[in-house]
Amino acid sequence: MNAIEASDSLGRRLEQFLSSRWGNDVRIQNLARIPGGASRETYRFDAETKARVDGLILRRDPVGSLIDTDRAVEFLAYQSFHGTVPVPEPIVLELDGGPLQRPFFIMRRIDGGFAARPFEQDPYGAHAPAIGEALFSHLGRIARRDPAELPLAQCFEMPDAASCWRAVLDYWEAIILRDERHPQPIVRAALRRLRRNPPRPAAKIAVVHGDYRSSNFLHDGAGHIVGILDWEMVHVGDPLEDLAWCCDPLWNHFDPSRVAGDIRG
Repeated sequence: MNAIEASDSLGRRLEQFLSSRWGNDVRIQNLARIPGGASRETYRFDAETKARVDGLILRRDPVGSLIDTDRAVEFLAYQSFHGTVPVPEPIVLELDGGPLQRPFFIMRRIDGGFAARPFEQDPYGAHAPAIGEALFSHLGRIARRDPAELPLAQCFEMPDAASCWRAVLDYWEAIILRDERHPQPIVRAALRRLRRNPPRPAAKIAVVHGDYRSSNFLHDGAGHIVGILDWEMVHVGDPLEDLAWCCDPLWNHFDPSRVAGDIRG
């Protein structure tokens, strides 16, 4: 089956699924795969009924993935923060795959936004200060919410503040050791050093986005963030994880005086 035939087949299955779920005849238009991403197949499409046209996003589990993540956790993250920070509205989650053969979820599409390329120079131009202020304001709103009161609480046990760092390190160490194809002495030395030098106990336990940085949000080109995306690695732990990751020089867009291409140091 070629790419066009595969897209047509997926579109027909989407039509059947949404028609059954919504109780209306649905026609799928403009179905197209969005490139990139390491954990899900992502498609944009329009769902047309007699009454309206909805712009939607499909996130479907791939046959194989660079990063194994739980689609239910990602979906519940959108449920948890829709209305608090700008995230897409979650529509439906199907864990058994149903007509689409693999687990998936659908969310409302955010149109009119742009994502900076990871290594683009000066991605926000004159609007960088406003983007930076919004970026860290939204991070504060995420960290402020009590994880126990959110839908995400269905998936996570609340870790102990003194040892939440260990749970994250155990998780990544297991992935590194599972996936290595030849010895990684530098990585293993780094893991040993981290265990010998643990951080201070977390000041609070909060939701951690897990990949909070430049390029993982949409902006409108006028200084506003319109969508925070890529919640695949969300977990509960020390909110300083997100702050540190966002401030990593890897995301400074070749300007060491800025954090994430936004804030002047």
